[in-house]
Amino acid sequence: MIETLTTIWKYGTILILCSFLVSPNKSSAQINDHLDDSVSFLNKANSLQIANYKPKKAKNGKDGNERITITLFKSGKAGNNGKNGKNAPDLTIKISRVDQFSQYIMKVSVTSVSNLINDIFYINPQKGQLKIIADGGDGGDGGNGEDESDSNSSSIGGNGGNGGSGSNLDIYVEPAVKDLKIYGWLIISNIGGLGGSGGTGGKSKDQRFADSAHGANGNMGNMGSQIIQ
Repeated sequence: MIETLTTIWKYGTILILCSFLVSPNKSSAQINDHLDDSVSFLNKANSLQIANYKPKKAKNGKDGNERITITLFKSGKAGNNGKNGKNAPDLTIKISRVDQFSQYIMKVSVTSVSNLINDIFYINPQKGQLKIIADGGDGGDGGNGEDESDSNSSSIGGNGGNGGSGSNLDIYVEPAVKDLKIYGWLIISNIGGLGGSGGTGGKSKDQRFADSAHGANGNMGNMGSQIIQ
């Protein structure tokens, strides 16, 4: 104890540092973990983060030659229609400002009770960016019609499925956060999903006859609402 006190007396300028390093409440491993956590946190907060809630593209329709059907007359099989895209989940977004590691950081929580979504993101508005994608799901493509063979005629392509609707967003912003558009750190997209492409009509073997018609393209889904409070 006497030797320790003498060292502190001689080098009084590093008293706090010495106390921190020998503190029984903080091991060197805990200190390193804290530093690693801060570096990892700030690296993520300073980067581009993407939160994607867009549903997967709907299933495509089967091509005519993949379908198994029983008919009285031998004729080419039309392509199946693509499935409609799913609607994006409705989301609640809450934006607040927190003091983390001596920096002002934006905290964004994204929730949807019905879809079991509960995500939290931290962004440095000066360097980082958060992109929330809540677009509707894309419609599936229509299947291609079967080409003409010796025993049948060609058939039309299937229609593309319609796109799903974008998410309806309820956005709550704390009064302290007034720089959404100044820094452009938050990007939100909730447009409707794309319609699927119509399938190609089957080809005719006889050039005197036209190929079968293509299927119709699906419609784009509706854009969701954005209510900022």
